[in-house]
Amino acid sequence: MTAFWKKSFRYFPNHHFQWLLWNMLTRAEQGQLATLLVVEPKRKEGKTLSLAIHEVLAQKGDKFQAFQCIREQVRDIFHAAHGNKDLSGNDSVYYALPKVMLHSEVLQTEEVQSIIQELTASGDGSAARRAEAYFKEIVSDRHYTIAKVVNWMVTQLFKRCFVNLELRGIEHIKELNRKYQVVYLPSHRSHLDFLTMSHLTYESGLEAPYIAASNHLNFFPVRYIQMVSGYFIRRKKMEPLYNAILYQYIKAMHRYGKSHMVFVEGTRSKTGEVLQPKAGIVSQYLNAYIEEQKRPLVFIPMNITYDFVLEGDSYLEHIHEFMKKGNVWDAEHAKAYEQHLSDRKNQGRWAKLKKLLQAFRDMKPQGSAYLTPGELIFLNQVLEEHRPDWADLPILRQEAIPDAWIRDLARLIVRKACTEINRVSPVTPHALISTALLASKGRALPESELRAYVATTSEFWQRAYGAEVKTSIETLEENLSVIPYLNQCRRRGERRAAEASPAIRELRKGDRRKVQNVFLAPLDSMRSTYSRNNIVHSFVIPHLISRQLLKTSMVLREDMQEFFVSHYELLRERYQLPWDVATAWDMVEHFIVMFEERGLLTQSEEAIVVNRNETANSILGIYARAIHTA
Repeated sequence: MTAFWKKSFRYFPNHHFQWLLWNMLTRAEQGQLATLLVVEPKRKEGKTLSLAIHEVLAQKGDKFQAFQCIREQVRDIFHAAHGNKDLSGNDSVYYALPKVMLHSEVLQTEEVQSIIQELTASGDGSAARRAEAYFKEIVSDRHYTIAKVVNWMVTQLFKRCFVNLELRGIEHIKELNRKYQVVYLPSHRSHLDFLTMSHLTYESGLEAPYIAASNHLNFFPVRYIQMVSGYFIRRKKMEPLYNAILYQYIKAMHRYGKSHMVFVEGTRSKTGEVLQPKAGIVSQYLNAYIEEQKRPLVFIPMNITYDFVLEGDSYLEHIHEFMKKGNVWDAEHAKAYEQHLSDRKNQGRWAKLKKLLQAFRDMKPQGSAYLTPGELIFLNQVLEEHRPDWADLPILRQEAIPDAWIRDLARLIVRKACTEINRVSPVTPHALISTALLASKGRALPESELRAYVATTSEFWQRAYGAEVKTSIETLEENLSVIPYLNQCRRRGERRAAEASPAIRELRKGDRRKVQNVFLAPLDSMRSTYSRNNIVHSFVIPHLISRQLLKTSMVLREDMQEFFVSHYELLRERYQLPWDVATAWDMVEHFIVMFEERGLLTQSEEAIVVNRNETANSILGIYARAIHTA
């Protein structure tokens, strides 16, 4: 019999109680009889609870589900007894596992101890001390008070940054958390991704996931902020002892049913595209499940997209290299970029800090953040499909690294996750408009052509991809007014940015009655390239169609199919598209039908003929140049 007493129940169940309960469940799992008796607290409203642990375990059939059920019942009793009904929400959901509880489960395991002994025998007397240091470096030390403070700070920050934060499918995710071990695999475009995901899950009544973060963020005060949502790992120079401790920590967290999050690209995308995936940490999750076989594992690909990223200007150096590779770097861009670098260089450290504080003070909410889950990846289904004999395979870990067949499965899963992230990308106003302007001559379009492009593209993307389009012809004027990088030329005498292109200066000399034009200055076009790259993968199919159609007035279907097949596979690999060649060709046929309905072309059984009108030339031209400029 073990007695437990806690004077304050502000954050209950606490670490000690959960540790005791987990040990009781472990004994019940081994066949012992265990009963939990909750003695009535001081107030008369309190209840008593007598639970046969072994019966709850038999009823639930899963150790973690029994743990959750008992924990929630005890929590509700104590909160009601102390009149703390308001604490039955996020505070109680956000429970943590203390380092003391995990110490023996990580460092005293056979794998870690055998490596320490081997290193000690070879003359490395500091192996044990190094193992303790690695444990302290890796293991998360969540704290309720810090969690509340950080959540309040993040709430205030997001009120200044965004008009709206949107997490889709939260009810389904809640249901998954009750039955599965959840691993989120999101895209990574901003430092805010950590806070966005933690904040939204916490506010939705879920425990914030344990996020694998690079140890270059392990410094004050970021460490205390990140401590709320994640743990730190090294990306390079990981010795077997470090790998073993990291794996045992992941396995312990899996045993306790904690949800995880790992950025599938391994680092932030500084150009806006989804990068090639990294499978290292995911292979550790797979290894933990295959070895433990406790709770079924599900991966949730998650697309995180912002109308505007706060680090916009810090990405210009990478956009500069990106545009050079795409052969769209010219003298105007070079001059604007050099001026930008010169201005930054001439600013002192305090001037930069003052500018940052002023920007934060004057910041107004603009745009939204969208978190969209992709199709779920159930590990058991992947194993049965690709490795039906997985249960009989030996688990070999050379130098604490998962076996080759586990690493191959991890690569398969992360590739699938990246294609899902691209498939569910929302089409934001900034991305849609930026694509049109960057693909147009002089980075400028008359507003009438821009309206036609927005209306046509929105319809095409919704019908062909089922994409979620965040803009429309009705909201175009509002979108143009909130996108800071856009300039509008209304009158001949109106003066705009000094870095305007020669094409724009010529355009200003036109008649007063000339239609309104929307344009991008050179430096602003670099900023907009990031937003364009968020959705550039969705232009691959219409790009290949339009590119072939604009070469000649008439294209034979056989020639169109041959051209498409020869180019699609390469673009599919680069942009991580989810469709094979046969499925993609069916989508080509669907696009051709939609093009015909819009009057862009005419088709017969053998050939396709382009309608040479202003609308067709404008829209097909944008599609044809969208990938060329990428």
